[in-house]
Amino acid sequence: MASLDSGLLEMIINEKITKENEGTRIDIYLRYVTGISRKEIQRQFRCVTVNGCPVKESYMLKVGDQIFSKFNTVDPEIKPVNIDLAILYEDDHVIAIDKPSGLLSCPAGKNPGEPSVLSALVAKYGKLARSGNPLMEGVIHRLDKECSGVIIFAKSNRALEKIKQQFSSRIVLKEYVALVHGFLRKPSLTVSAPLKLLKTKWKVKVNEEGKESITRVKEIKRGRISSLVQCIPVTGRSHQIRAHLAHIGNPIIGEKKYHLKCRVCSSKRLMLHSTKLQFIHPVKDVRLTIESQLPAEFKLI
Repeated sequence: MASLDSGLLEMIINEKITKENEGTRIDIYLRYVTGISRKEIQRQFRCVTVNGCPVKESYMLKVGDQIFSKFNTVDPEIKPVNIDLAILYEDDHVIAIDKPSGLLSCPAGKNPGEPSVLSALVAKYGKLARSGNPLMEGVIHRLDKECSGVIIFAKSNRALEKIKQQFSSRIVLKEYVALVHGFLRKPSLTVSAPLKLLKTKWKVKVNEEGKESITRVKEIKRGRISSLVQCIPVTGRSHQIRAHLAHIGNPIIGEKKYHLKCRVCSSKRLMLHSTKLQFIHPVKDVRLTIESQLPAEFKLI
């Protein structure tokens, strides 16, 4: 980022598109990576090129596309917040946190001062791995605010680059546990339903025009009217597990975005927990497994 005389900052994005983001509208993708509102991105869209050529806001990204842009934006520095985080693993390159439900992974673009795991890490360490966006320092992946469990951040630039590549190549193993309404139609199944990001809301829907999305689901335990299930996302789409479980008729208990409130079986939180993350250490070159225990409320089934 460069400072301008006007008091604004120049945010430079120079990224190559991988398969994970293929088929996404470019304005939606830029909103995701910058934290800038979609309206503001569209206002400054003349600064965006793909493979050296101007494109429309509706351009659908392809694998190998090289995006370059310069956005003028207000200073989005993270406000450090002192929060006592549970550290699951730490070395000079990577830190793994047991994120509680209700805490953002990283600040939202509209409110960079909102407490998050990242703002707590900035308060503790000063800085993490650098990226083109100060609101995304050290961010390798994200968990929804309502979700709890394992999340990792990069302390070194090498770790940020190497582990992001592993996510894009689907080398990283991610396991979740969800408490859902009802029972699966089979003990284990694979949900393969393409997901499309809605233009006006940060929400996805099953749609044939969407991106390939695959989730493996397995029953762990049955209750009287609910089930505890293991979910392994093969692909990594936004809200994938939440949308897929709702699609097969087993929405997550506590779900407000993809399911209407149920009076019979409800929860103050979304009953989705990231239990395991397995990846190759960016420096030691060994497979590292980080695990988080289920919160007490999941054991009440």
